[in-house]
Amino acid sequence: MPGSTFRRVSRTLIVCATLAFITIQVVDRSIIERTSRQLLGNTNENPPVAITNNPQPVVRDVALLLPADGPDPNPQKIIEDLRSQDPTPINPLCSATSRIRITNTKTGKDGVPGSMIFQTIALDGKLKTVGGDEYYVKYTGKSRTYGLSPDAVAHITDLDNGQYELHFVQPYVPVYSGSTWLNGLRRHVIVVDEQAGKLEVSLDYTCGIGKLWPPAKNKWIDGGSINSHWEVEVNSSMVPSITMTKDRAFPQKFGSNFGNYDAIYAVGDSLMRQFVNDEALGRDNPILRRSNFFINPHGVALNMKSLRGWAWQIDKLLKEHPDVNNGNSAIVLGSGVWDLALSDESIESHIEALGKYIKSVQHRAPLAHIYWKSMTGVHISVFDEASVRPEWLGPARDRLKYCSRSRAKELYEAQAEVMQKMEIPVLDMFNLTFEAEEWHVGNDALHYQPKFNDFLMNYFYSPDPSTTSIHRKP
Repeated sequence: MPGSTFRRVSRTLIVCATLAFITIQVVDRSIIERTSRQLLGNTNENPPVAITNNPQPVVRDVALLLPADGPDPNPQKIIEDLRSQDPTPINPLCSATSRIRITNTKTGKDGVPGSMIFQTIALDGKLKTVGGDEYYVKYTGKSRTYGLSPDAVAHITDLDNGQYELHFVQPYVPVYSGSTWLNGLRRHVIVVDEQAGKLEVSLDYTCGIGKLWPPAKNKWIDGGSINSHWEVEVNSSMVPSITMTKDRAFPQKFGSNFGNYDAIYAVGDSLMRQFVNDEALGRDNPILRRSNFFINPHGVALNMKSLRGWAWQIDKLLKEHPDVNNGNSAIVLGSGVWDLALSDESIESHIEALGKYIKSVQHRAPLAHIYWKSMTGVHISVFDEASVRPEWLGPARDRLKYCSRSRAKELYEAQAEVMQKMEIPVLDMFNLTFEAEEWHVGNDALHYQPKFNDFLMNYFYSPDPSTTSIHRKP
């Protein structure tokens, strides 16, 4: 290469390198000056991370890393322990999620609210390209002065590429205060776009572990839940876009129908029993929430092995209450939580039995109006092993081994499809309960507090003096 040409090339490379260095400095300053913020749970400052080296998009679109002080080693330790017990159920190419990068688009296409995106990161700092995580994510504005409930909860879509899209809604359920007589005050529509607040992320499962059905986990000591909880203080630029309650579609109500029946007979598990009965004073002192709504408890899973027992319960009901078939009575059926927690059968066995169960009830009581109480949400994030007495730890682990949001939703959607085909109306509680994590009974991922069951009954069967059995302080 001629000497003059070499010198020109060298000068060009030096200039390019210098410009690149200046550009990087501009990007770093723009991020820090615009979006410096503190992460809860750790006092270290965590500067946001740029998505691109172009300084203009960086100012508009920045990301936060959570946890603040580096990857959480706990999820990977849990995965390694599970693999030592039995590696078969876990994708060998999956590393546990130990950190997330959060980006927030305030406005999406055509001016509609944008989405928050989680990019998952492994312990070694590499971006993940596989899905399978389960989260519970909620946001609470700083201006909140009352109650322990969040202002918004995220419904999450796994994009199956290491990323998750979050759509936040304002829960319709009442505010939980922690005080027996103050619980249930009406939640007002809030405006949060200009607030600063707290974003809370609970990582429940990683690497697809929550989606496993029996007997995949049977060789493990527990179900492999992660229970990592991360928090971040955000300013208005990172406050999620929230769909207000007035903009949402809600489940069908049956107040006028239910109030006109001579009697409604519910057959189902403890979730059904607590829906029909107020057990605030204990299970031995139940009070019917509605004077014409009765419960026939049957707390077992519904599958092809147990189907005969469920049919026997219907025969028993008809023998004790022949008015069920008088043309002006209803039967509310339901099963779900124990199919999640206490069954080794497949979902196919459950769905096959469900269809046959409905047909058998229609055959036995052709004049009765049949309804289905849907599957309810479960929240493994509320369960703390450290609070369980040693003698109860083994049974608790067994009961919650397959307890996950993904399996609950799969059951819910499969049941809803059956009911739609059979034209059975549904008391659809899934989203209402999904958005009510704080309303669980203490350290119980399955059951809800009596006051919350008041809310559910009031929603589906509005109170009326002629049908209301219980009167409590507002």
